[in-house]
Formats: sequence, structure tokens, C-alpha cells
Amino acid sequence: MRIALPVQVSYASPLEKAMRILTDAAKNHPRALTDPPPKAFVLRFRDNGIDLELGVWIADAEQGQLGLRSDIYLEIWREFQKQGIESPYPQHDIRIVSQPSPPRV
Repeated sequence: MRIALPVQVSYASPLEKAMRILTDAAKNHPRALTDPPPKAFVLRFRDNGIDLELGVWIADAEQGQLGLRSDIYLEIWREFQKQGIESPYPQHDIRIVSQPSPPRV
């Protein structure tokens, strides 16, 4: 069974490093299969960041997914913190355009 773990990183983050962290986190988990190996993908460019997806194959789906997901996400989070990979947060630029005053009557 393939498990997909979505992750979003900021545009300032080095994508190759982030993707390597994703795959390494999965490779370090005992339930992740090595054949086929875990693989990270760039899915899309969003307003606030870049969507990545980590694909992990497991042989024991009956054991559930929540613990596996949590373990891998925690490992990703720790490595992102160590390596300076940023998670995005919503940002909006507001431009104020002055308008001429209405004529006085």
C-alpha cells in the first residue's frame, strides 16, 4: 500500500534539500519498504509555498497509518528545523492607492 504525505515548504527553501529530508525520514522508518523506495515529488506552486509529496510503500497496512505518518512527520519537522527549511505562512501585500478628494461644493 502506498501512503502519501503532503508537505509544503516556503519559496525560500532549497527544494532538493527538502526532498532529500523527506525521503531520508521515510527510509529511516522500519515499516517503509525499500523496494519500491520512498520518493518525494514537487506537486505544484501555490500562493504561499511549494507543495511536495512523499510517497512511502508499506507491506503491513493492517497495522494502520497514523503512527507511521506521525513518526515520519516528526522526523521531517526535526530535520527541517536543523537545516533551516521553512514552512510557509500566508502573506498578502496590500497596496493603498490614494484617490483624489471629491470636489467641494
